[in-house]
Amino acid sequence: MRVLTLPFFIIASISAIGQKQFNKKMREENYNSAIAYAEGKIDEYKRKKSGHKLLKLALPYYVGIGKAYRNKGDYAKAEMTYLDGKKLSDENQSSKSRKKLGATSLDIMDALADMQLETGNYRSAGSLLEKSIAERKSTMRRRNLQRYRPFLFYAKYLLTQNKNDEAYQYLKDYVLYIKNTYHTSYQDLDRFAEAYETLARLELDRGDLEQALYFAEKNYKYQPHKWVRQTAGKNNLNRIESCNLMARCWMFKGDFTQALSYSDQAATRYNEEIGTPTIYKVPMLMTRGELFWNQQQYENAFVAFKEANEIQLKFANETFGWLSEYEKENFAAKLKGNSALFYAFAAEALSRDVTIKSEVLKEAYFLQINSKAKILDESNRLFTAIANSSDPELKTLFSQWSDLKNEYARLVTTGKTEENSGQLAALERSIDEADKKLATKAGASSKGSSLPDAKQIANALTAQEAAIEIIPYGKYQTINGASPIKKVMSSGGGYLALILTSNSELPKLVMMPDGTMLEDRVHKFYTNSKKNQTTDTYSYPYYFGPLAVELKNVKTIYFSPDGIFNLVNLSILSPSEGRYVQDDFDIINVTNTKNLLKSKAKFVYATAALMGRPQYNSALALKPIAQIKQDTARNRAIVDLDSPINDLPGTETEVMAIHDLLTAQNIDSKLMLYDKATEASLKSLPSKDILHIATHGFFLDQSDKFSNPMLRSGILLAGVSDKTKGTEDGVLTAYEATLLSMSQTKLVVLSACETGLGDIKNGEGVYGLQRSFEAAGVQNILMSLWKVDDQATMELMRNFYTQLLKTNDTSAAFASAQRKLRIKYPHPYHWGAFKMMGR
Repeated sequence: MRVLTLPFFIIASISAIGQKQFNKKMREENYNSAIAYAEGKIDEYKRKKSGHKLLKLALPYYVGIGKAYRNKGDYAKAEMTYLDGKKLSDENQSSKSRKKLGATSLDIMDALADMQLETGNYRSAGSLLEKSIAERKSTMRRRNLQRYRPFLFYAKYLLTQNKNDEAYQYLKDYVLYIKNTYHTSYQDLDRFAEAYETLARLELDRGDLEQALYFAEKNYKYQPHKWVRQTAGKNNLNRIESCNLMARCWMFKGDFTQALSYSDQAATRYNEEIGTPTIYKVPMLMTRGELFWNQQQYENAFVAFKEANEIQLKFANETFGWLSEYEKENFAAKLKGNSALFYAFAAEALSRDVTIKSEVLKEAYFLQINSKAKILDESNRLFTAIANSSDPELKTLFSQWSDLKNEYARLVTTGKTEENSGQLAALERSIDEADKKLATKAGASSKGSSLPDAKQIANALTAQEAAIEIIPYGKYQTINGASPIKKVMSSGGGYLALILTSNSELPKLVMMPDGTMLEDRVHKFYTNSKKNQTTDTYSYPYYFGPLAVELKNVKTIYFSPDGIFNLVNLSILSPSEGRYVQDDFDIINVTNTKNLLKSKAKFVYATAALMGRPQYNSALALKPIAQIKQDTARNRAIVDLDSPINDLPGTETEVMAIHDLLTAQNIDSKLMLYDKATEASLKSLPSKDILHIATHGFFLDQSDKFSNPMLRSGILLAGVSDKTKGTEDGVLTAYEATLLSMSQTKLVVLSACETGLGDIKNGEGVYGLQRSFEAAGVQNILMSLWKVDDQATMELMRNFYTQLLKTNDTSAAFASAQRKLRIKYPHPYHWGAFKMMGR
């Protein structure tokens, strides 16, 4: 990630009116002084000028200030600056002034788009750039350089959409136009050079090392050119990155001497000219780490990787709070690519006889707990801030944001995505904007918060407790001389299990190197054995056997899953027929083992809401329970949203029994049955201590219709089969469930099929109903991993609540309920589908 040098046409505009001081400060990296100077000039122009004259003078300064903030790594202030400039442009521009302004008003739009490409707001960036390109084409001649300025940014946008061929053509057109028309004496040399850099990166991804090096050398050649030096100084971020790119090209070609020479250049320039570690130092550090790793210089590689990790964690803490959720997802993907490289390095280093093993172990654990579920943590922080606020404006913003998301989900689940594509795209952008406003207003950020380490978590454990973090790692494809590689990271890696026990100084390591086996063959056997109700002693040696060896004298395990372990219930694994892990260990599933540092207060349950037996079709009357055979058993799942939806009488019996248990303990229990079990009633329900929903659940395979995993997972409620539907359609998706009022909810029970399924994203968890309720603030969630039997589930839930009201311990109560059900239904298919997940 880098920042473009300040384009010369902006410099020329400022210099033309005798203001060279700003440019000098920027060249000297004196950003605070440059910002103060430019802000003073903008205030002066606002007092003296108006209309297109104000914009002609002020907009270049807005672009410059934004660039200064970006170089400092302060993305929030950079974007706010660009938005302020765009707002000023919109307010002071007329159709007449547009002609006089030329490209000036479009330049601020391009700068904002380029900023958003870095933060991950691809939807807005693409829309802005398409507008800029269209307007430039309609108002500028073919030989006008300004007509082509957005091409570089638009190519970068296309790359984010995996439209590599189209991006390549835009870059080639831009480069060829400049070469044939302006050669090297022209204004946009900085963008011209970056176009070569982007082409080089594209060729690296394609595996064409010769072409990649050719383009990288072109970029490197132009960086010291007098035009670039005039606008950005002798040493600048672009020039540093050009050295780094050359290092990567030579590294991939297997010439480590050349690669190290260029890497040293990048490091020297950064340390001498910038010094302060910012997010822009990370690419250089990652290249150095990878370069040393390939030469088996593990100690030097670790030093580089560790510094990169520290910068990323600090940056994420300071930045994530003001990003929209969409931006968080895209931006986190960039950061996690670097983390994945480190984990692959760690796996190799830990398997070798190196002096830094203990340091690598500590760093791997530290990075995992402080980066895992980062997006989820920020969602929790945002929702808590909103729930605890008395600010009416914040409440209004949240309501508007919720309405937009609900409308979006309703449009998608109707299945008419093609005819509603324009409306959906507009809604997506509106949701992103509302999300950003909400986060900014709430002030949700973890900036300044301390980062825990292994020692702190070990000290929180008792003598018979252990904490386990699972870390997936990819296979690193070693560079082989002149053989081109397409991707540095690939599948086929494995898992690191890091185990902490009471007061341990260092995590114990268990390596599970055959990740493909765990994710494919073993998991298929595990799943089919439950489906077919056959004996499974095959899965235990792969998923738990290696861990058990390191758990002597341990009774309680706090288990933080990742990767395929999200879909495996450790408690039901069987070392021998008739015996299970839960017979020897109490497994408590947690999102992150750092959560053990939170206070462990006993829950007090005073309120509950119970929803069951929804009347899916209001035209079909439900038979009274007394008229239904008690041995009727049905699965609580559907094939897809168009499949027949069966009545579930067992869910009525289930919630009525739970209601009686709760009211007997003076707990205020609200029943919602039949036509009262609606989506609207659930969405308007205030936060309760307990929320229990017994109905059909679903998780759909990925399709064009439901590409978002949060829209492919959900539950069915009353009225879902009605031909005429109002605002709510009876399908509560995970996407919508995120908006429920759950900040004070201690326990949610999703008594339905496959409510624990979703798309797995390493480092973030399962994207589905589990995530939505966690994001909404729920403390504990009970969910299912496969299609559950109606009768067995009803009995399991009754047993669970009976024990919960005695102990107030969710994990212990659930384990006890499972053991009791095992007496009647020995196979895990009946009692092992549900899994408790706590924060």
